[in-house]
Amino acid sequence: NVAAIFYNKGVKLSLARVSIWGVFYLISNDPSITSLAQLKGKRILLPFRGDQPDLLFQAVCRAQGLDPFKDFTIEYVSSPLDIIMSLLAGKVDNALMIEPAAAMAIMKAKEKGLDFKRVIDLQKEYAALVGNDSGVPNAGVAVLPRIKNNQAVVDAFLTAYDQSVQWTNKHPKEAAELAARYIKGVNAKAFEEALRYTDFRSVSGVDSRTDLEMMFSTFIEMNPKSVGGKLPDAGLYQ
Repeated sequence: NVAAIFYNKGVKLSLARVSIWGVFYLISNDPSITSLAQLKGKRILLPFRGDQPDLLFQAVCRAQGLDPFKDFTIEYVSSPLDIIMSLLAGKVDNALMIEPAAAMAIMKAKEKGLDFKRVIDLQKEYAALVGNDSGVPNAGVAVLPRIKNNQAVVDAFLTAYDQSVQWTNKHPKEAAELAARYIKGVNAKAFEEALRYTDFRSVSGVDSRTDLEMMFSTFIEMNPKSVGGKLPDAGLYQ
């Protein structure tokens, strides 16, 4: 939705790829939980108030006849790291997490004798809401205006990017080791585990448009500012 916000504000970038289609999970120390309804009355930590994780959770809840602000005790935090710290301190039982932070949280908790699991797959809950299992478009590649006219560079980058996604899916261990080398705070084991729970595939912006517009429309109903106030036109998608 960040690309949509900038586009609607007049930055004529184009969305060339969407490659993350599933990273959202509710984790809990109660393995018997299999539905959102079972969390009624419980405290749930959520990151990024008003942004994609929050709006996704709200939309799924409402589709199931639940009021996210009456049926649960929602507590917002600024980042997944804050959730991990609360979890390790024994201050939270349930949280909405994003991979690879979810994998890291579960591993760190286990080291302290705490048993947390991914109990609800938000991608599956969202699929029931929209009527298809395409996934939740989350992240990808945007081409900025200053380079859009250099098509040779754009094409070369996107070809390499597509190949990288394919390589990562075929070589998760090696990819995890590479990620851990450059991204601090998450170890290779957590990255490798996170890849098992990440829907990672490279789809063009044009081919992602239907799924993106479905998600944007859902978000606009709750928070129009989350996508820049309106659905972006066709110019966003490459």
